[in-house]
Amino acid sequence: MGVAALLLSSCTPPAAADPYCDFPSGTPLAFSGETTLTELGLDQKGPVEAHDQVGMIYVTANEIQHEALLSEEQPARVFCGVYGENQVVGGVIGPVPDDWRPPSPS
Repeated sequence: MGVAALLLSSCTPPAAADPYCDFPSGTPLAFSGETTLTELGLDQKGPVEAHDQVGMIYVTANEIQHEALLSEEQPARVFCGVYGENQVVGGVIGPVPDDWRPPSPS
């Protein structure tokens, strides 16, 4: 089993996204798990160095308003990648393409 398949198959959705994402309370998620933006096909936005970095990735199920998006991108389904250890957290936030679908469970 490849690393991507292993990472995606071990995902268990949390009740909510990491607070770093700043999604509205109760926002339903289409995906959450430890993987990369590249593996999910969400590597069109954010800093290139984050595309292959493993982190917790959250994707909203529905369109939301988010202050990190440009006005012409709102509302949108949103991804948030959270990276960090030892209480040092950073991440990326961006819009999800309309045709994006969550990976199928392995």
